[in-house]
Amino acid sequence: MQRVRKTVYKHIKRTHKWRQMGHSQLTDLYLSVGIRTTAVSLVGVFIPIYLHQLGYSIADVVVYYTVFAFFRVLINLVTAQYIGWVGPKHAIIASNILAICHMAMLFSLPSIGWPIAVIAMLHTTANSLFFTSYHTDFSKIKTNKDGGKEIGHMMVISKIGRVIGPAVGGLLAGFSDIRVSIAVAAGLLMSSLIPLFFTKEPVKTHQKISYKGLLPKVAAGWRDHTAQFAENIGVVLVGGFWSFYIALAIFSEAPYESIGLISTGATFVSIFTAHLFGVWSDKGGGKTMVRLSGILSAVFAVFRVFISSPVGAISHNAVKEATNPSATIPIVKEFYADADTYPGQRIAYITVIECISAFLRGLVLLPVLILMAYFDQLEVLRLSTVAFGFISCLVVLRRFK
Repeated sequence: MQRVRKTVYKHIKRTHKWRQMGHSQLTDLYLSVGIRTTAVSLVGVFIPIYLHQLGYSIADVVVYYTVFAFFRVLINLVTAQYIGWVGPKHAIIASNILAICHMAMLFSLPSIGWPIAVIAMLHTTANSLFFTSYHTDFSKIKTNKDGGKEIGHMMVISKIGRVIGPAVGGLLAGFSDIRVSIAVAAGLLMSSLIPLFFTKEPVKTHQKISYKGLLPKVAAGWRDHTAQFAENIGVVLVGGFWSFYIALAIFSEAPYESIGLISTGATFVSIFTAHLFGVWSDKGGGKTMVRLSGILSAVFAVFRVFISSPVGAISHNAVKEATNPSATIPIVKEFYADADTYPGQRIAYITVIECISAFLRGLVLLPVLILMAYFDQLEVLRLSTVAFGFISCLVVLRRFK
């Protein structure tokens, strides 16, 4: 692990020449996120398929993600206080421990029969700790001038993990059992803790999180927060629900292997575009990039109405994954820049924005559940990816300085 850490450190120092400090923190963050992403991607995309094969309906799976979203709003407020007290690095450690517990619950679900709402709550708590900490950590140690390039580097590291994870997880699940993939993921989550022991906390600890005077300022930026929610919808709900749909409707004979390999192939293509979009963002291309993303989201949404073959599904996923960074990088870059304008309230600001996105995500899932009570659930699932695609066009609302 130390040898890997030194190699990554040398690469960052060579490719991040603008940085005067923080190489070590960036190295350890890159390593930990890379290992964690690999672990989560071994299982993440397969959770809906796994639940469905255990006898849960499509609507039950949507309930899982609805609970995941709404409980996130409440638990964010709790985890923010915890992060403020112990610091983001220690909170990421706690997040990974909870993620291991989540894997254990998934592993034992056939024998114990845990309520899936409880599993969803644990899952979202782990994610809350991780993503609030990650955004706090990265927004603190990144630079403003080359933030897009640094976010691009982080996306490349994450995508390398997502290239490895789905293929390995899918093949293990297909030729053995999905619980083998879950066990391997738990082991990797344990190893992702190691790089974090080499770095210091990037922010002051023992903070009391205060939201005083924050909400009116956040409300004034409603366009930016709507755009961030739309980007989240495009990546999380469209990507997750579409993979679930094609697993059931197109690749039902070998869902794990097919979805795993398709996810890996599409992510591999996007590794190259993430860096290019990062550079373009730093050159002032953010506004053009989100407009491009908005147009493409509408095009992909229309195409999903007609896709019914493996070739169509594979082509759609490859192109969509390759263009996702066109919205993610400039929007996240501006999000981090906005966080810098709230001295002493960075964690509070990030928490509020995370709560807004989670609440709105849960809100758009409610009509899906209602429709599934009256119409064919598979057809509603497909059409929901079309609707979410059009919602993700709202990324064009993002303002740029």
